Amino acid sequence: MNLCLIIAAFISGCLTEVNIKVNVHGNLTCPEPFHYIVSLWEEDTISNDFITSHSEFSSTGKASYDISGQASDQWFENFVEPYFIVEHTCVEDSKFACLCVKFAPQNVDFVGKVNIDFKNTNLTRCEECDRTTVTVAVSGKLTCSKKFTYTVKLWEEDKYTHDFIRLDKSDVPAEVAHYYVYGKAHDGWFESDVEPFISIEHTCGKEKACVCHFFPPTDSDIDEELDIDLEHNSYKWCSGCSQEH
Repeated sequence: MNLCLIIAAFISGCLTEVNIKVNVHGNLTCPEPFHYIVSLWEEDTISNDFITSHSEFSSTGKASYDISGQASDQWFENFVEPYFIVEHTCVEDSKFACLCVKFAPQNVDFVGKVNIDFKNTNLTRCEECDRTTVTVAVSGKLTCSKKFTYTVKLWEEDKYTHDFIRLDKSDVPAEVAHYYVYGKAHDGWFESDVEPFISIEHTCGKEKACVCHFFPPTDSDIDEELDIDLEHNSYKWCSGCSQEH
C-alpha cells in the first residue's frame, strides 16, 4: 500500500504543469524602413508551442516592441524553455531574414530585454526559422445598411488551439469600414501547409455576431482582398469566434 502511494506521488509530481508569464521587449534599428515580426515560442521535444506574435512596419528605421504570453510545459519537465524569433526586411533583397534568441530554462515569470541593430548583431538564424511559414495579408471592405463596429482577427488553424496572429478593429460605428490584417502564419514540422483564416466580429444586426472565412491550406504567401456584406453572406460561426487571443 505504501509503495503504491509513493509511486502515485512520484507520478503526480512528474505530471505537474509549469505555467509562467513571459515578456520580451526592446528596440529594433535599421538604416532604412523595414517590416518586422517578433514571436514568442516554448521549446518542446516534438513540436514547439507558439505563444504570441506582433508585426509592424517602421517608416523611421526604429521600432519598439513589447510582447507577452503564457508559456507552459508538463509531463516530466519542471521548467519551460522560451525563445524569441524576429523576422525582418532589413536586408538587401527586402525579403525576410530570421534571427533567434534562446533563453535559459525558467520556472518563474520571466522578463527579457532584447535590443537588435540588424546591421550590427551577432544573433544568427536557428533551425526554428525553418518551419512552414507564410506571410498573410488580408484587406477589404465591410458593409451594412446600419452603422456597426467590428473586430477582424487573423488566425492559423490548429486542431486544438488556433494561433492568433493579428487583429484590426474599430469602435467607431460606420456603415462602411475598411480593414487590414497582416502577419506570419506558422505550422509545425510535421505539416507542409499552413491554414490561415479570419474571424469577423461585428454589430451589424440586432445582436453582436461573428463569422469566419477560411483560406485553402498553402505553403505560399497570401495577399488577398475580401469584401464582405455583413447582412448577405454565406459565412458561418467558427471556433475562432470563441477563442481568446
